[in-house]
Amino acid sequence: MKPPETRRAGFTLVELLVVIAIITILAGLIMAYAWQARLKGLQVYCLNNLRQLGMSNLQGGALGSAGECPLGALYSTNKYVHQQNEVSDLTGTVMLFESQNGGEGDEYDVYPVHLGGSNYVFWDGHAKWSKTIPRFKP
Repeated sequence: MKPPETRRAGFTLVELLVVIAIITILAGLIMAYAWQARLKGLQVYCLNNLRQLGMSNLQGGALGSAGECPLGALYSTNKYVHQQNEVSDLTGTVMLFESQNGGEGDEYDVYPVHLGGSNYVFWDGHAKWSKTIPRFKP
């Protein structure tokens, strides 16, 4: 009579390699989505900063461009318009935006640092991100 076969408990090398490969693929996917979420968070952070500067200006503060985006963009003012009463379309004309130079600027100074677009504040007080450059001249 043959003795009963004993089987060792454990995994083979091939099984372990397959599990490691699957975990590596899943980790890579998660990191890609985490990076996109981080970039979106920075975009929202900068949008909020610009909106607060815009609200300060509309409440009677000086129109300035104090601030900088964590990704390197500087907050700039529209060089064509300095007061709200100079604007005919408050919802479509830019007050503040992100540029590479800072200070005053125009549509040629826009720096699309956030996911291929840039943040803008308009003369009615609303702020938005856009891939297209809105109107600067009143």
